[in-house]
Amino acid sequence: MGQEQYVCTVCGFNMIGYYPERCPFCGAPKKAFLSWEDCSARYKVRSTPVTEKVVRLNSVPALGLEHAAYRIKTGGKVYMIDCPSCFDKRVEPSAVISFTHHHFLGATDLRPPTSG
Repeated sequence: MGQEQYVCTVCGFNMIGYYPERCPFCGAPKKAFLSWEDCSARYKVRSTPVTEKVVRLNSVPALGLEHAAYRIKTGGKVYMIDCPSCFDKRVEPSAVISFTHHHFLGATDLRPPTSG
């Protein structure tokens, strides 16, 4: 977690490695970005059960355009489909993260995946 990272509060896009003048996803100005630390202090991730093995994850309050991520526990592993925009250490780490949007990685790089 040594690399700088910023989160756009307009759309939830995570910018890794530099502080942009404009969001490359929605075009919001630099002032719309928070450091990942400030974002994590301001936003949390809410887990909402969908089934016995599936939980929907959303930022609270809603972060930008917001998207839902899903955590699935099966076969002794934790999988995630997409990733919340804010980092919340209360969210259980995943062994595998699958993305439905190649340009929207959320806060995936802020915690290493579990082994297994």
